Amino acid sequence: TDPTITVRALKRAAPYIRMYKGKVFVIKASGGVFGDSASTRALMEQVAILHQVGIRVVVVHGGGAQLTEVQESMGIEAKMVAGRRVTDAKSIEVTSMVLNGLVNTQILGICRDVGINAVGVSGVDAGLIRAHKRPPVQVEGATVDYGFVGDIDLVDVKVLEQLLNDHIMP
Repeated sequence: TDPTITVRALKRAAPYIRMYKGKVFVIKASGGVFGDSASTRALMEQVAILHQVGIRVVVVHGGGAQLTEVQESMGIEAKMVAGRRVTDAKSIEVTSMVLNGLVNTQILGICRDVGINAVGVSGVDAGLIRAHKRPPVQVEGATVDYGFVGDIDLVDVKVLEQLLNDHIMP
């Protein structure tokens, strides 16, 4: 590689690195990114660069495609209304298995490979996220109850800061 390109890139990046060092970036990525290990690795390699320059990163991940696949393999029909998932009692169990187990573990394994000392948590861990059940809504003239789907009321920033300070960037 041409060293002048690297030097130019670092000169352009330096002000941003100074501005954001020690800050927290929250990245929300859909489950589609985590559908294959190459896409997951590409994202986590970018996160690793941010981590290496002192930017603390929280990745909030989805896993809808993986959830649908596992539900179908278990004989549970994935029910969608107007593009949103309806989550009944059985589906919430599978959701927990897929998001907290399958997807999160895949991400953490790749984090370890790219040098990120990551910790995986769910919204229920240490009361990180407080939410309430979404009330039934009118969709195309029908009342739809999305089940265990909720709306976020609060993210406990103290819990997040403790995780970041104690585990991610000591």
